[in-house]
Order: sequence, then structure tokens, then C-alpha cells
Amino acid sequence: MLPSNGIGAGLQPNLVTFPLPSWLFDGDHNPAGLVGPDGNAVLYGKMTSGAWMKVPSNLSKLRLTGTGAVRIDSRDSLGAIHLNVASYTVAAATDQIEYPCYGENAVNIRATLTGTATAEVI
Repeated sequence: MLPSNGIGAGLQPNLVTFPLPSWLFDGDHNPAGLVGPDGNAVLYGKMTSGAWMKVPSNLSKLRLTGTGAVRIDSRDSLGAIHLNVASYTVAAATDQIEYPCYGENAVNIRATLTGTATAEVI
């Protein structure tokens, strides 16, 4: 709304456009989250094996289900990848909650999932 004294009358706001996120799908073609312009997932949710996602915080939780292995790698702001910062083996898990530490300088994480194991950032 313009001030009542007319200052700014006739001026158009500067329009700024941003790249839109796109959907990330799991192996069954179900939506698994959003991917930002940088290629990283932007929301909490189910992790897709091999896909990077932003670190929500170092106090986040992982919900694990299924049978197999879950390996978490992290990447720092300089692009250095740190392999296997957290590793879990699950057997018929239905709601296993873990509190991984991704590393002090982690900005992205990715999961490598084997078998029927799933990991969800909650």
C-alpha cells in the first residue's frame, strides 16, 4: 500500500524471479520431496539412495524401516565428501529412530540404502 502523502506513487516494485524447485521421485515413481536449483532436496522426508539433501540440523532424527543397510555420507561447504559418517544395519525394522551426527561442518547428506531399508529425515 502506498503512503497517503503520495510518495512512491507510480513506482513499480522490482520483480525478482527465483528458479523453482522440482519434484524428486523414488524408485516407484512416488513423490519423495522437492529438489532445489542446486540439486539438493529442500524438505525433510524420505531419503532417496544416492541423492544429496540439505542438513536440517545436527540434531535431526532418522526413521529407519525395512531390512538392509543404511550408510550416510556428508558434504561440507567446500565440497569435501565425508564417507560413512553414520551407518546402520536394520532387520525387519518398522520404526527405528536414530540420532546421527553428520559432522560439524556438514551442509548436505546422502544415504546409500541396500535391501528394503528406507531412511526418512524427521
